[in-house]
Amino acid sequence: MTGTAVEPGAPVADPPPDPVPAGALWAAARQRVLSFPFGLRVVLSLAVFTLVVLPFYRLILGSFQEGGPPERGPLTLQNYRDTFDKSSDIIGNTLEFAVGQTVVPVVIGVLLAWVVTRTDVPWRGVWEFATIGLYFIPLLAAGTAWSILLGGRNGMLNEIIRAVTPWDGFDVYSMPGMIFVQSLYLVPLVFLVVAASMRNVSPDYEHAARINGASPLSVFFKITLGVSRPALLSAAVLCFIIGLGSMEIPLLFGFPAKEHVFTTDIFHALRVRMPREHGRAAATGVVLLAASLVVLIAYLRSIRHSERYVTVSGKGSQESPTRLGRWRWVVFAACCGFFFLTMILPFIAVVVGSLLPYIGRPDTELLAQSSLENYRQLSDNPILWRSLKNSLTLSLGSGLFVMVFGALVAYCVVRFKGRWSRTIDYGASLPLMVPGVVMATSLLYTYITFTLPGGFSIYGTLWIMAMAYVVYFLPVAVRQMTGPVVQLSADLEHASRISGAGNLATMGRIVLPILRPALLGGLILAFITYMREFTLSVLLFRSGTEVITTVMYSFYNNGRLPFVAAISVGLWVAGMLLMVILRFVLKARITF
Repeated sequence: MTGTAVEPGAPVADPPPDPVPAGALWAAARQRVLSFPFGLRVVLSLAVFTLVVLPFYRLILGSFQEGGPPERGPLTLQNYRDTFDKSSDIIGNTLEFAVGQTVVPVVIGVLLAWVVTRTDVPWRGVWEFATIGLYFIPLLAAGTAWSILLGGRNGMLNEIIRAVTPWDGFDVYSMPGMIFVQSLYLVPLVFLVVAASMRNVSPDYEHAARINGASPLSVFFKITLGVSRPALLSAAVLCFIIGLGSMEIPLLFGFPAKEHVFTTDIFHALRVRMPREHGRAAATGVVLLAASLVVLIAYLRSIRHSERYVTVSGKGSQESPTRLGRWRWVVFAACCGFFFLTMILPFIAVVVGSLLPYIGRPDTELLAQSSLENYRQLSDNPILWRSLKNSLTLSLGSGLFVMVFGALVAYCVVRFKGRWSRTIDYGASLPLMVPGVVMATSLLYTYITFTLPGGFSIYGTLWIMAMAYVVYFLPVAVRQMTGPVVQLSADLEHASRISGAGNLATMGRIVLPILRPALLGGLILAFITYMREFTLSVLLFRSGTEVITTVMYSFYNNGRLPFVAAISVGLWVAGMLLMVILRFVLKARITF
């Protein structure tokens, strides 16, 4: 007998595994492709590509093409030559406006955040509510109010100033006026970003500084502001990018004063000049996009060592607000003055302006002509009612879609961790760092010639505006829903699946109903954001698809300021009511 002897205790080699049948491999691959995580990520990837990536690609490509989207001529650099050769003053104005309307709200917003979160000033909750309430005031309405108050020699407040002082007043139809008005209503953004960071600063550091004899201002600058640096830089970057893409204030105040910026140049290239200068508008949009990316990269490099600013640890500590002593009531008076300037005085201006036949010196002769005639004429205006219907349809429809879309992205990122999910998250967050005017130009460039089967074109319809609205708010929707999804226990979903429910049934019956309060709060925030939105709408609307803000600008451009004031009163009151509902009924918190 021949064979190999095996010593006792020697390891025995395992037999080779049986080959896996090709059919089993195909079945496993098909099961993976048809699985819920894979399918959800495919759908979200396609949606993000269609709404975000493709338009930006078409914009960049179009900026190098001769002619507009219909022609798609040969490649050229002429669009960029036109942008820079004809825009020497525009470049300087754009940078001046963007920097100015960044510095002012950052200073005010940081001080308000410190007052609310770290001091013993009375009515801190009121000041927080009022600061967030500024976000709910449409910028066109605020601009109208300041036009009534400080609009040249005819401004009501300027008339009063000239009557009682030797000063001629302050003209908002200027670069300082543009920066002044824009800055006041960017304060809520800075406040929300910085206040969240300051609340997380451990009070032990401030307490130790005070024990060593540091004054409240020293504690603020060296401790509180020092560890809040990443949040402060983040708020500054957001403000700067908003300034690059803002169109309301530059159109209202800059264009009459011939203080042109890139956004008003794009507006005239796409809406005023004949023939339309699509190539130049695309090149200008790419320049703004590149400027935003440069600022973003600089910001990311500045916080690459963010662990240096970590102050929250597992050790508990009791909050100890900074005592301001006799300065407590000085700061309180400053807060009262700021909110009178930003909320009460402008609201009084639009109310009074809406009752007058024209805007002028508020003497007894003019005030005696007060009536509700402007409201009556507006109630008989069919274009206004059509625009209101369009605004409500877009705001509700787009708001509902973007919140569900944002919830699905947040769910994908939290539940299915990996590179693919992170890529979807990055793509959905990209519009946050892109000026709104660039976003509108990219969508217009992409879908102006796009037709669906049957010859249906979305260009010039509410659909392209809805797409722009969804892209604009998508990063905020994802951030709004990430927290609630993180707090949602996966055990509920496992129990549902064990009980026989499928993935779609689990999403529809378990996940989304539990997330309903957060979805509703985000829907209200999206609704008010869309109702006040102007930049996207003014570039994408056509006759029949007007929204409330484009009608307001049309009235403003035609000198019907009392009409604009009357519409502003309605939007102002509606915004405050929604703010109350969001804060006190739904108890939702706004985050960026």
